[in-house]
Amino acid sequence: MGVTTDRSGKVLYVANSMGNDVSLLDLTIGAEIKRLASWRSPHHLSLSLDGRRVYVANLLGHLGSPNEPPVSELVVIDTAKQRVAERIEIPECWSCGTSPRRRDPRVGISWCRSYGRRI
Repeated sequence: MGVTTDRSGKVLYVANSMGNDVSLLDLTIGAEIKRLASWRSPHHLSLSLDGRRVYVANLLGHLGSPNEPPVSELVVIDTAKQRVAERIEIPECWSCGTSPRRRDPRVGISWCRSYGRRI
């Protein structure tokens, strides 16, 4: 289960891996205020450096045809509006083999150079 807070420390974001969603908890009142749909098994959360977004990495991908790699999704939450702002499909790196992997320091999520998409 992944957790992070907004910059003010008043809203806690909790990845509900079994529920495929993210809970927003208001820490000043100690209650859930919203639940946002994620993808399959949200697992890691990371607050952007400017505090405007929470990135949700999902553990399980969506299986397509046998000839294509599975696709996962990175969910981007707008912290001011407390809603999903964007969903970015991320192909799994089956075809990378031994290709170097890089880490994006903004969100701490690995990406595969052969796909060339930076997050």
